[in-house]
Amino acid sequence: MSAAHRDGRPLPRLALVGLLGGLFAGYLGLTAVIPVLPGFLRDRHDAGDLTVGVVVTVTAVTALLVRPVAGALADRYGHRSVMLTGALVMAAGGLLYLAPLDVPALVAVRLLLGAGEAALFTAGAVWIVQLAPHHRRGQLIGLYGVSMWGGISAGTFLGATVQQAGYAAVWALSAAAPAVAAALVALVPAPA
Repeated sequence: MSAAHRDGRPLPRLALVGLLGGLFAGYLGLTAVIPVLPGFLRDRHDAGDLTVGVVVTVTAVTALLVRPVAGALADRYGHRSVMLTGALVMAAGGLLYLAPLDVPALVAVRLLLGAGEAALFTAGAVWIVQLAPHHRRGQLIGLYGVSMWGGISAGTFLGATVQQAGYAAVWALSAAAPAVAAALVALVPAPA
């Protein structure tokens, strides 16, 4: 990346690190449970395929429905605030996995995670476009996508790997990674 915008203003590198790193860490935590959750539901709750499908899918459906709302909240309350809130909600959701939850409670946690993901992703997407100089928007949007898919890839791999240490290790990862995301986003100065 060049060191300056076309108009001479410095490119906000701290903001880019916070945004891209925050998105990566948030998705890492969100997706760490994906390879583990079906087995957990079958082992601990004697769940069938339909129940597993509902518990796994409800997060994505929630995110799909909440993203427009998250975008409106970001426009109203600020992209940094909404992105930070999304990361904190995801960290709280990850912590809730550590509680002895029944299937309806797991569905509620997954709903919460979907809302957090919607806030994290949508506010960050608008913010990255706002920060990017016109001639670099495509590149930075591409890096935003790489951060998301990198987090998804790393999260599913790490979740399957960490599972060797037990479910609690995966749940801890699913809480810790979004907490790191929140810390990274918090380092970024709020946009004007």
